[in-house]
Amino acid sequence: MWIIPPFAPEPPKEVAEPGTPVAAGTGKPQTGERGDEVTGATGTVEETSKALIRRFVIRGSVPVENYAELFRCFVGPATRMKLKRLNLGVQFEMEVSEGRELDANDPTLKAMKESAHQLGLAFEVEE
Repeated sequence: MWIIPPFAPEPPKEVAEPGTPVAAGTGKPQTGERGDEVTGATGTVEETSKALIRRFVIRGSVPVENYAELFRCFVGPATRMKLKRLNLGVQFEMEVSEGRELDANDPTLKAMKESAHQLGLAFEVEE
């Protein structure tokens, strides 16, 4: 037999009136030890709730072993956001190891070149 205590409902979240000073990043009224409002807060409810984002860009290098995470963390969520425009780009820089030569007729290289052509991507070779 299991005895499960009753679940207490969560207390309602504090909602501050517009113009009330808020603690940075919390959206909650900033109060002192005695419960009085603290002056000199970093913003007000109006200021923090009106921070609208029109465009954002994510850039940087990602190790090959984490490349699939880009789709899980950024591409998938972005497609669900119903954005006006989602412009994805790629840049692969591949360098042959010292002492190793890569033939221009290598089948893998040829397949990559054809794939780039079919996807409308530029394929540049440095000899």
